[in-house]
Amino acid sequence: MGVSGCAALPQREARPSPIEIETVLRMYLLQCWFSLSDEGAEDAIYDSCTMRKFMGINLFGQDVPDATTLLHFRHLLEDKGIGRLFFDAVSRGLEGAGR
Repeated sequence: MGVSGCAALPQREARPSPIEIETVLRMYLLQCWFSLSDEGAEDAIYDSCTMRKFMGINLFGQDVPDATTLLHFRHLLEDKGIGRLFFDAVSRGLEGAGR
């Protein structure tokens, strides 16, 4: 019993802050462009200042999304067919820009 006579409430577990979808999408793009595994993408982002800059990550203020987060995101895109739609749209944009 607490000081006021009430039972102490269990402490809530600290939860990580939600990751911006744009951040995970950028991680997914890096994974595709460089043919990286989920773990390889995570490691490459820690190792490469250029990749962190592309993702908008400052290691002093934010964490790199982990490989499991990328795995779940990739499965979501694949299950819903969004990945194909996304890459088709990017391809059209690049073709329109003459690249």
